Amino acid sequence: MKKAVNIISASFDRDASVIIHVVEDPGKDPKRIEYTAIKGGISWPTDTSPPYFCIVGQLWDGEYRRVNKKEERKNLVFLNEGMSESLSLETFENKVTDSAKLYYCDSFFTDIGEEQQVYVDSFRRYVIDHQIKKPYPSLTEAPYLNNFRAGISMIKEFEKEKKITFPEDSIVYKQLKTIGREHLSDKPEVNFYAVNALRFVIGAFQKFNYGPSQTISRYWEWKARRVAVRRGA
Repeated sequence: MKKAVNIISASFDRDASVIIHVVEDPGKDPKRIEYTAIKGGISWPTDTSPPYFCIVGQLWDGEYRRVNKKEERKNLVFLNEGMSESLSLETFENKVTDSAKLYYCDSFFTDIGEEQQVYVDSFRRYVIDHQIKKPYPSLTEAPYLNNFRAGISMIKEFEKEKKITFPEDSIVYKQLKTIGREHLSDKPEVNFYAVNALRFVIGAFQKFNYGPSQTISRYWEWKARRVAVRRGA
């Protein structure tokens, strides 16, 4: 998949509680893109399908998160995907962690159950052995893990509302164009491994209320004022 933009840097802005990508803008100065969250999804390998991951960002619209209030779906950006045909897990783990650092993705939603524990343990060991930090890519159990049908439905709803689009040369785009109702009864999580990983991360954006809290923002403003007073500013 061709990258939509070339990232110069990615960082977490503590004051605003948003992730900032500085990207190239041909013929112009670099521009900032602000995200409230950047998350990933992982589909582990099987005997007939490769391991696959994708990374999705939720754009910040300038609104602060409101506690205990249902939010409208936010605009998402499909940032990256990757897979590995190698039998070595390390090849895949390297791709995932490199992308996590590049895009500042701090967590991947996946199946962390007993049957997948060997992959989970291997990934966590890789992160520790290679001292990967900032962000530290963690593995989290995917919401709606055992309901593929609900996951594909959520993806279609985001697409229908034009909250997300996918590059035509991406694996997930091709699988989304191919999958139909008739495929849901025959191991869709294996045959459509890219859609499987995508549904994990889309389910997270559907379930969790990501976004900067105005309370947190005010706290950092208050702390900055305290520091300025102590310095005599």
